[in-house]
Amino acid sequence: MGSLPIVDLSFPDRQTNATTIVGAMEKLGFLMLTNITGYDEDSLLTATKWFFDLPEDRKMGVARKKWNKDAKSIYRGYFPVDHEAISYKEGYDFGREVSPDDPELVTAFPFTEHNVWPERREGEDEEPFQIFHQTITSHFKAFFDACTEFMRLLAIGLGLEENFFDRLFIPSTISTLRLLCYPPRLDPPPSVAVTDDGTVLYCSDHTDSGFLTMLTSFNSPGLQIRRHDGTWMDVQSQPRTVIINLGEMLSEMSGNRIKATRHRVVDTGGKRYSCPFFLEPGYFGQVPVSLPVSGNKGESKENREKASYVQYGPIVRERVKSYAEFGSDWI
Repeated sequence: MGSLPIVDLSFPDRQTNATTIVGAMEKLGFLMLTNITGYDEDSLLTATKWFFDLPEDRKMGVARKKWNKDAKSIYRGYFPVDHEAISYKEGYDFGREVSPDDPELVTAFPFTEHNVWPERREGEDEEPFQIFHQTITSHFKAFFDACTEFMRLLAIGLGLEENFFDRLFIPSTISTLRLLCYPPRLDPPPSVAVTDDGTVLYCSDHTDSGFLTMLTSFNSPGLQIRRHDGTWMDVQSQPRTVIINLGEMLSEMSGNRIKATRHRVVDTGGKRYSCPFFLEPGYFGQVPVSLPVSGNKGESKENREKASYVQYGPIVRERVKSYAEFGSDWI
């Protein structure tokens, strides 16, 4: 089992943290963060278990339209396990709550649609529903703030202005907080979920496609990352820490100086919970094609003069079609 570098966000020497971050992202593309303001691992795990322990009809009541024809949401909400797929998990997606008078509620739809929450039924205690709502809302903010600080430290380490990336995510972001449950398989796995060496997968090997992923695995085993030599390294998080990895878009912007590393989740035989936060720009965010950093082979004089940018929204709208929990006809 391998160890990852750990960055303490409370450490006052931000330049040291910045140097550590860039070094880790250049070599492995993964590290751990600790001392995240507002992160309460126990309450988040309790909330995650509370939801996934609900009866199936209650969970399907907050499912998106692909899974519940009566639903209004198509991007936020619950998705069930697909028993024939490699990816064997159920999940629940949340985003930034957009004000009713924000024009992006319409112009960036459905990425700005409202979150869908479990509703209390007559005779049920209201408190668990309130606690769940408060826990998810507070952790969306905690993870977004931590990711923002990470991106500022990354900018410093790359020799950019500290706030270089801020305009992409502030004040608008279509980031996602996702609760995940990997239930035990009751039947033999489908052949597509078994590798040549007999390893059974909960989630196939992949790179994340966006900017940045912050993951709490609640200290559950199963996550593996691929080393440069092609072998797989088990990653075990530590209490009160989260795991960080980069997405393809950010890696490509750097000319692959910083890495988007392939990773997977293996079936360890028991129920597994995790909670990833996917940091993404606003729908209308103008993303630079190439970062002006040393070691970026794509950062030519011609690119600098063109100051080439692409709008994030159309990219993510097309990309989502390849995700199993959405599909090619999702919108």
